Amino acid sequence: HVIPKFNGDYLQFRSDNVDELSKLIANNLYECPVEVDRNRIYNVVRARYNDLKRPTSEPDEYWIDMRMLLSTCLACDWFSDRQHDNMSDWYDEFFAGPSDYFDDRYYEGGPVQTYAPYHDVGDNGNGYENR
Repeated sequence: HVIPKFNGDYLQFRSDNVDELSKLIANNLYECPVEVDRNRIYNVVRARYNDLKRPTSEPDEYWIDMRMLLSTCLACDWFSDRQHDNMSDWYDEFFAGPSDYFDDRYYEGGPVQTYAPYHDVGDNGNGYENR
């Protein structure tokens, strides 16, 4: 993979190439490059977050790319506390816990239960129940 170089064009980070912004941040995780304005990057991330609420031609890919971008942003040291808190809220809104985006059959209460809850696991008399 080629490490992306920032050319000063913030408009290059569109909804169809969110992964490029993730790569830029991930490759400079602990220190924002001097040529990058972290506030303008935050504005780009916010615009891409707002795009999550709009239909796209590739919704699954965009959803996954945005999860990667927000995770990368939350792991880096580029943003202020307030910006970090906002991105954490955005992440929680779309990616934390059960979501209507994906089939909910894997979550408790979904139409098809495909797992055994902890309290229902038996040990067939071997003395290991609920340990």
